[in-house]
This record gives sequence, C-alpha cells and structure tokens, in this order.
Amino acid sequence: MNPGSPAPQAGILDQARLRPQQADLRPSVKGKIINTLFHLKNIGKAESTLRGYSYRLSYLAKHVDLDDPEAVKEFIANKRGESSHKDGFVKPTTIT
Repeated sequence: MNPGSPAPQAGILDQARLRPQQADLRPSVKGKIINTLFHLKNIGKAESTLRGYSYRLSYLAKHVDLDDPEAVKEFIANKRGESSHKDGFVKPTTIT
C-alpha cells in the first residue's frame, strides 16, 4: 500500500464521490431501499451484490412507483434494451 492512499474499506466511498449527482429520490423511497439493503446485508449478501441491488432499485424508483408491482412489471417489459439487461431487474431471489 502506498503512503497516503486510501484504506481498502474507503474504496466504496471514493467511488460514490466520483458519481455524477442524480435526482434525489423521495425520503420514504430512499428509506425503503436502505432498509432492504440492510436486510440483505444481514442475511449475508456480498457488498458487490448490494451495490447491484442499490443501483437497480434506485433506477426503478426514479421511473416508477416501487409500491405498485404491476407498474414495475410494465416499466421493465416496455423498457428499451436487451432482454439480458432486463433480466437483471427480474431475477428471482429469496429474501427471508
């Protein structure tokens, strides 16, 4: 490790600072996403998995009401792009 370089744990913070500012989500939606991520972390999901979930949930929340499953399905179905990209939004997971 080089002197003056950030600690490995700070790497995710460095990445977050480099991202362009996005339109803010409503506080209630942000809270629900954060609670979901905490739950996933508590059941042992990896940090890389949490970043993927965070990105996808935030993206969806900016375009559709996450509390309306039918609207979410319709948004993903009508979204332009490859089916493989859409699959990332709908992969079945077990959250218990």
